[in-house]
Amino acid sequence: MAGSIFISYRRDLNRRDALHLQTLLGRHFGDKRVFVDSGGIPGGANFAQALDQKVAECAAMVVLMGQGWADVTDKDGKRRLDDVRDFVRVEIIKALQRKIPVLPVLIDGAAMPRETQIPQEMWTFLLNQAVPLRTDSFTDDGNALARQLKVEMAKARRGPPSWALVIGLILAVAIGIALGGWIFHTPNPYE
Repeated sequence: MAGSIFISYRRDLNRRDALHLQTLLGRHFGDKRVFVDSGGIPGGANFAQALDQKVAECAAMVVLMGQGWADVTDKDGKRRLDDVRDFVRVEIIKALQRKIPVLPVLIDGAAMPRETQIPQEMWTFLLNQAVPLRTDSFTDDGNALARQLKVEMAKARRGPPSWALVIGLILAVAIGIALGGWIFHTPNPYE
């Protein structure tokens, strides 16, 4: 659904937080506008394609990061963020490529990863101001996150500032006048 909020998380690390946050944000934006993959993708659907579609439709992404988020490993002991097929990695990179606002949310004092801990395609993600989400103040923190999401989504909808549009229009007119005079005053070689 266009204009939705996509919650990205590690199932083995923050599934409970993701589901709790989905409920809380649903009160602010409507239940159908907050997407968590758990139960949000129908059986039989291609999971990767469905996630790609959900990211494309979202107006903002929330990335839940608990302790050790960047260092979570697969069953073979390899860091999941190093795998180009890792769903969390793919979700974040696609959102960044599509210029979707991505809000990092630090669970219970987790720290933002260092540049050396994440793929280069995600480095701009580190520039985004993180939002805390603590067990002891989950509702208050979640409500603050909802307010921030509303601001970010409004900024993304607005597009370029009006002064940039005016300058662009003035430049277009000036170029048109300059080219128009040149086109109409160029001697015709066939006369």
